[in-house]
Amino acid sequence: MNDSENKTFRCELRAIFIPAIKFSLLGGLVVFGAILIKENLQFDKKMIDAVLIFEAVMIPIILMIMLAGTYENKIVINGSGISSRNPFSKSLKIEFISWGAIDKVKYKSIFGYRYYLLQSGALAKTIWIPMRIHNKSGFSETVRSTAGSNHIFSIELMKSET
Repeated sequence: MNDSENKTFRCELRAIFIPAIKFSLLGGLVVFGAILIKENLQFDKKMIDAVLIFEAVMIPIILMIMLAGTYENKIVINGSGISSRNPFSKSLKIEFISWGAIDKVKYKSIFGYRYYLLQSGALAKTIWIPMRIHNKSGFSETVRSTAGSNHIFSIELMKSET
């Protein structure tokens, strides 16, 4: 693959359902706690109804937001590097990092949605790559063929496959 050829990958959509439900359940606990405090810690059946209504509304809303963010986040690989959108930055712009600049790979999990963080100390830059990618074997093979099988990210991908 030369520098001008781009290969695009997307996140697995099913990977966001469990984190979305966890996030919504956490919100339900917060609502339940707030109602308990408001009612001076006296339990009432209306509280359960309020939390169930909250969950019935919030789970679909959170899923739709996460689906939109996941669908929009595409990972582009070419011979010179990799680019992706950081879902937790203020600007949500697509960031690019060259293969040679990557000097550290970390893992981060946010509500069960796991990412590889490709970091460059020299550039003070981090690229967020979702761990659940549609066609993961094709993704891993593309990284190995473009970055090289001895590249730190290729090695981490091989570890996660076994």
